Amino acid sequence: MRKKIIKENSKGITLIALVITIIVLLILAGVSIATLVGENGVIKKATTAKEKTQKAETIERVQMEVVGSIGSDGKVDIEALNENLRNNLSGLTYNDEEITEKNAGSENRIASLPASVKIDGYEIEINDDGDIETIQETDIQVGQLVAYDPTVTDKNGTKVESSKLQYTSETGTGTSHGNGNSAQTFTAKPNNGSSNSLKWRILDINNGTITLVSDRAVKTDSNSNFILQGAIGYLYAEQELNEICKIYGHGYGADT
Repeated sequence: MRKKIIKENSKGITLIALVITIIVLLILAGVSIATLVGENGVIKKATTAKEKTQKAETIERVQMEVVGSIGSDGKVDIEALNENLRNNLSGLTYNDEEITEKNAGSENRIASLPASVKIDGYEIEINDDGDIETIQETDIQVGQLVAYDPTVTDKNGTKVESSKLQYTSETGTGTSHGNGNSAQTFTAKPNNGSSNSLKWRILDINNGTITLVSDRAVKTDSNSNFILQGAIGYLYAEQELNEICKIYGHGYGADT
């Protein structure tokens, strides 16, 4: 009579081995995350390298315009410098009121050297010989709140025309734009410190342009959410949102 021999399956995994495996995986994951996002991680190093590259490019751009403004006497021609900076460097602003003045076009200009200008989030000092002495990052950073006022068109406080600060999104029809729900009015207002006032936060800084975003959803004058409804709302949604956004784009420094 033959006896059946049953062999135990030795291919399984014990609970202890499983726990150890999980711990090892967690350790490896932690090391990987630290390598990516740590203080000396790959992402941090990449960001730092990008900032250094942008700073070097900014210095070079300004220096090229300064060199292109040197006259036959070997000195910087102020008129040529103003024209070159204004025409070739978008987003440039003048920093020191003492050394700037108004020209016929009501635009700031450098009156003499040394002078300080800002571009791409950096402050640049141009000395008497046209050399760049210092460059430093300004305190403007992504995520910060800024004192943007959509109702003022210049730094002197000149008010934007009231007609540009209000938009009413009509119900609309199949042949005219609208929201498909009801007439809804929006009015751009200054931040007066009330709970309903919009605040503006820096969303992005790129090539001399600062993109702002409101700190909360923009609501109608009746403090209600904007409603898009049905086929008309679907068809004209982008146009209506663009029209609403426009009333906030007339403030000082904004691109309408």
